[in-house]
Parts: sequence; structure tokens; C-alpha cells
Amino acid sequence: MASTVSLNLDEEFPALRRAPIVEAMITLVARATLEWAPDAIFKQVTARLPDYPTSQHMNQARFSFAMQADAPRVPPVNPATAHATAENLGWLGLRLVSADQRRVVTLARNSLSLSWLGEYVGWSELSAELMRLLTVHREIAGIESIDQMQIRYVNRLEVPQEDFEPGLYFTGFGTPPAGMVQGPFLHQDTLAHPSFPQHVVNLVRTFEQPTALSRSLPLLVVLEAIHAEPVPVEPAMINQRLREMHWLKNYAFFQSVTMAFRDLCQ
Repeated sequence: MASTVSLNLDEEFPALRRAPIVEAMITLVARATLEWAPDAIFKQVTARLPDYPTSQHMNQARFSFAMQADAPRVPPVNPATAHATAENLGWLGLRLVSADQRRVVTLARNSLSLSWLGEYVGWSELSAELMRLLTVHREIAGIESIDQMQIRYVNRLEVPQEDFEPGLYFTGFGTPPAGMVQGPFLHQDTLAHPSFPQHVVNLVRTFEQPTALSRSLPLLVVLEAIHAEPVPVEPAMINQRLREMHWLKNYAFFQSVTMAFRDLCQ
């Protein structure tokens, strides 16, 4: 039986002087009601978000693949017998980049995402910027509800490559059988908390392939907290759900890494 964990959304998690976060993202999937016309949307967005001076139009495409009728259906497949086609489904929205190139926004009729790259600025600033962007999105697209919310954090930490063992840095990893060594790993868990049955956390722990001359191994911890139930477009409600998801993300992170991992972040 799983142990019960006390819930405190005001809980302060350990401060990491060198937080390993390299990207923090919030994505909202919405239900829009207004027309989504390229020229009108571009004019409104660029006027209301001058702190995102770089903009790029995005198109939506659908790809399909087909093989000749007499082509073999088992590998290896001859590329000459396979045909790919792309169908342009029209204008999707805008990709916006801030002047310092650290904030990247994708704005479509039914979705909004904010990605903050590089040194982490903190949850308060990240969530406040998302809410500012949502205000603009709501008014130009006529958003009537939020159907899904997701926060995604990518953590990257370099550790000594020699004699690497996952269990030194990650909890929940067993030791290999006698006479065998630990190989490359990709460990993924889907987690939930009884206080928030509407939220799911995906936790991935793995590493990047090191270069030939590198003595370090880049570890990756990727956490995604997802809320897949409709939420009214009310700032207080949205902020509450995001706050819950952020707490779950933090709790999962600190429970999944060891003190050795934390020490390298100080």
C-alpha cells in the first residue's frame, strides 16, 4: 500500500543554488470561438506584445505515406517503393521570440505555450507571464474554456562518467545482478497523488550520449504535470490548477533524486 504524503501547497522545497533547469514550459489547450485570420491576428499580437519582436508564421501540415502495391511489407524496405506526401492545412498561428531569445511563445487558435530557456527565473515570473499571454489570447481568439494544461521542466546535470551508477543519483534504481553491469537506461514513470486525481505526472530519467573525449555524463530529468479536465477561463481557477501541478512537479523531482544529485547543484 502506498504511503500517505501530507499535502501543503505552501511547502518550500530545498533551494538549489545552481538549479539544473534548462527549460520550463507551460502549455494550454483551449477552445476558441472567434475567427483566426492571419493578417488580423498578426496585427493584434505584434501591437500588444512588443516585447516579442521576432515573429514567425506557422503552417499546419498533414503527412501521409504509401507503398507500391507489389512492394514487400517486411524490412528492409526499398525507399524507391515508398512515397510520402504533405498536405498544407493552412495557417496555424505565430511563433514569437523575446528580445533576449529566452522566451519562446507559440500561439495558435486553440493552444498557447510559453517556453523559458536558460537560467530559471522562478515559478512566480513564469506563471505571471503565462497569465499575461493568456489575457491576449483570450481576447483575440475568444477562448471560452481551457481543456488541458501542462507544465514541463527539463533538468540537465553533468556528473562524472567513470563508474557511473544510476542509483547514485536517482532513487528507485536497483543494482544489476552479480557479474553484470548497468547499461544505458531510460526510466519513465507515470505518477499521481490521491489529493489530485485529475493530475498526472510523467517522470523521465535518462542521459545524453556523451562525446568521445568527455569525462562527464549529462543526466536528464524531465517532468511533465498534466491536467486533462476542462477549466473555466478564470484566472483564480487557472492559477490554482497550475499551482497544484507545480507542487506535484517539485515533489516528484526531489523524491526521485538523491543527495548526491542535489549536492552537485549547490
